[in-house]
Amino acid sequence: MKKIIIFLFIIVSSGVFSLISQGKYIKENDITIAKINIDTIIPEVKLMNIQNIMYKENENNIFDVVISIKIVENNIRENNINNMKISIDNLKTEDIDIKNVKNESDKMEYEVKIKRLYKNQKIKVFIPQGVIIDNHGNESKDLIIEHEIN
Repeated sequence: MKKIIIFLFIIVSSGVFSLISQGKYIKENDITIAKINIDTIIPEVKLMNIQNIMYKENENNIFDVVISIKIVENNIRENNINNMKISIDNLKTEDIDIKNVKNESDKMEYEVKIKRLYKNQKIKVFIPQGVIIDNHGNESKDLIIEHEIN
């Protein structure tokens, strides 16, 4: 009987010791394999407003046109808004002024002022694809704005 009690004591104590010894070697491992940040939102270039501004002494029907453009994107890598093409008959390039009027984290607003235009003159503003490129390589789509001065 003494042998059985010693045998049971050895088995029970070895089971308890094995649980204790296994418990102190358990570790938690957090391994980051990859951080995936997928941006599927394409940068947007939108027309907000077109405004004809008449000169005070408007005997020759001369106007300025102000075109408001809004860009919506959080992570801009390239901004080539100055690469837009404006086609107007008999217009000098110094008669065009592009100005950033609002710059926030997720949107920007630009004003394109075209000076000294005549009544019934047609303008065409072409903003090509890829004027705005975000950090993930997404490109803005092209935008064509046509306007006639009335």
